[in-house]
Formats: sequence, structure tokens, C-alpha cells
Amino acid sequence: MTEIQSAVPARGGAASGESQQPPRASDRIVSLDQFRGWAIFSMVLVNFLGEYRSMPETLRHPEGGLSFADVVVPAFLFAVGVAYRLTFLRRMRRVVRR
Repeated sequence: MTEIQSAVPARGGAASGESQQPPRASDRIVSLDQFRGWAIFSMVLVNFLGEYRSMPETLRHPEGGLSFADVVVPAFLFAVGVAYRLTFLRRMRRVVRR
């Protein structure tokens, strides 16, 4: 049984009147959580601390070219897209089973 299949409850859910429980820690993809956390930390670092002159130039948006600051938001959107697809597939399996 794959990681996603084990996260899908066999029966019940919000539609049958039961309260939906959050996923167990073992059902989560740890690497995706870590990547998303890195992206959020990087956004805070770039947006708030990057304004100070004492911070390295790589944390600022350059006039031309690509820097670390330009990669942060696309990385976060990638993580959100992956998580959305996994959630969507899990919900589709629930609908098909009913």
C-alpha cells in the first residue's frame, strides 16, 4: 500500500456526519513539509532582513539577473502545487469509493 493510500480513511468522513480528523504525523510527507518550511523562512529572510545594509547582496533583488531572492516564491508555489495535487488525488479516491 502506498503512502497516499494509507492516508485515506476507509469509510466515513465529514459527509457521513463524523468529524474529520487531521492527518497523522506518519501520513505526512516530511520532505515536503521541510521544503515548505524552508521556503517560508526564506521569504521572511529576504523580505524583512534583506532590507538592511548589513545583509549580503544575495538576499536583495538585483537590478538585472537572478538571485536567491528571486527563487523563493516560485519554490513555495511549487511546494503548494505538489501538496494540492496529493490532496486532490486523496479526495478523488474518497469520492470514487462512495
